[in-house]
Amino acid sequence: MMFLAFLIGRNGVGQESVYLKALAGVQEEKYVEAIELFNQLITSKKSDYRLFMQRGESYYLMGGYQHAVEDFLSAEDLQADCSALWLAKSYAKLDNPVEAIKYLKQHLESDQKKSEKEILLEKAFEELERTKEWRNLWKVDWYSEFERQKSDIEYQISNSNLDEALREINILIHQKEDDADLFYLRAIAYEEMFKYNQALVDYSLAVKLGEGKIDYRLSRIKLYLLMQRPDDALNDINDILLEHPEMFDLYLERSEVYKQLGSYELARESIDDYLVFFPYKDDVLYLGGIICYEAGSYFSSLEYFNKALELSQARKEYFVARGRTYYQLQTYFYADSDFGMALDLDPSDSDIYLNRGKVRVKIGKFEGACYDFNKAFEMGEKKALSYLQKYCDY
Repeated sequence: MMFLAFLIGRNGVGQESVYLKALAGVQEEKYVEAIELFNQLITSKKSDYRLFMQRGESYYLMGGYQHAVEDFLSAEDLQADCSALWLAKSYAKLDNPVEAIKYLKQHLESDQKKSEKEILLEKAFEELERTKEWRNLWKVDWYSEFERQKSDIEYQISNSNLDEALREINILIHQKEDDADLFYLRAIAYEEMFKYNQALVDYSLAVKLGEGKIDYRLSRIKLYLLMQRPDDALNDINDILLEHPEMFDLYLERSEVYKQLGSYELARESIDDYLVFFPYKDDVLYLGGIICYEAGSYFSSLEYFNKALELSQARKEYFVARGRTYYQLQTYFYADSDFGMALDLDPSDSDIYLNRGKVRVKIGKFEGACYDFNKAFEMGEKKALSYLQKYCDY
């Protein structure tokens, strides 16, 4: 949030909105649009290395490696070591092993270095690994014994060797009681063993020791939800979004938590917060419609379903949801049409036949209704029997 406050400056919320839209563009792989927005921000704030880094990442992701290098070098001039790994990846893509190794070495010498596993699995280095420069680089032991032990613990957890992982973690915690990663790893192990209370204690210690590291809090949110503690999950989500409004997926998670708590209006608002930046996400529009439907706000749900169907008519659940909404609004002819469209997409769904049969009864299409009830019953929908007996002389 401090970065956004600096970014906004005297221009109010305008630049914050531009910044978030740029990040949303990157997430949607609309790199050209994102770069244009970063250009605007850099014109106003030429001294912030993060903007150069983010524009450089956009160039990198769209394959513009030379432009990426230029931006990462500009970032480095403003903040040493901030983009060394990105420079190594970019130069590797440009088939320049000397510069790639130079910056990879710089990254390995920094306090922010990635784990050995992450670097060795980096796809950008696949060709670089075949060079003598790469082999010479790894003649140096870049990782301490303590770091290697933590990597081994991660390996043990990933292979479900949880007792062994816990044994190793406990030994290391006695040696270094203020290492947030160790408590985080132990929390993961406890969670996989379904020891949720112990996991929660360790996640909370990791959050406290880790100075706000996001991964720790995200894991604690998931655990709170597993423990059916949505209020606590919501507190963490709100705290993160206050500092990182660019974590767009959390708006959707917050919406689901609000729905669990019965706060449908707030759930809808979170959906709308997301749709500000991703207005063409038909699946999210559908979620907004479901929230309104469950709250009994049928006209509002209809707005969401209409927009979702404007974007995609390939998913039967969109037609079913709108059909049910039309049914609640007693707009039966439209409901009949939507259930028919859903059946065109999936003629094997007995529940849709049952729902269309109910609608057809409402509009006096008894022959069609009986056909639908019979189809539903033949497919195993037991509820259809009572309708067959009531309306179809079954």
